[in-house]
Amino acid sequence: MLKAVSVIIVFCCCSLAGFYYSYKLSRRQLFLKDFIAFLKTFETHIRYSSDDIFTLINISMKSASLQPIKEYILNNKGSFNDLWLGSMSQINKQTGLTAQDKALLEEFGASLGTTDGQGQINHIELYTTLFQKACDEAQQELKAKSKLYKLLGFFAGTAFALTVI
Repeated sequence: MLKAVSVIIVFCCCSLAGFYYSYKLSRRQLFLKDFIAFLKTFETHIRYSSDDIFTLINISMKSASLQPIKEYILNNKGSFNDLWLGSMSQINKQTGLTAQDKALLEEFGASLGTTDGQGQINHIELYTTLFQKACDEAQQELKAKSKLYKLLGFFAGTAFALTVI
């Protein structure tokens, strides 16, 4: 009886691990889509508004996945660049972002607010293209690996169950 319960528990844990890794892939894609939407909204507000960067961030960052960044920037004091870099630590691991994604985010904020309006628009357009490429890569990775992770978890649990039984 104890053997059967342990087999079921390990099987479930292995299957859930596969689903978790699949979920992380989808979270990365969702975060990148939200950030691209933020960039487009931010660009529009820069074109038609003369507000300071903190007000523009407050208006433009609306999605739930970007809330930790927004709250950190608006609730702390300092230069925008320091606040942006500090907000990168607020991005949790559940977003599934790669080291390249995080580096791209840091680079984006490092030169944000340092040039005139047209320079900022060009900067945002450049990074929109870069983040779109990362999002497309995340979508391809999701298609290629999502099912694989789920199946690996399922078969690892099945292999363990067969070994024990």
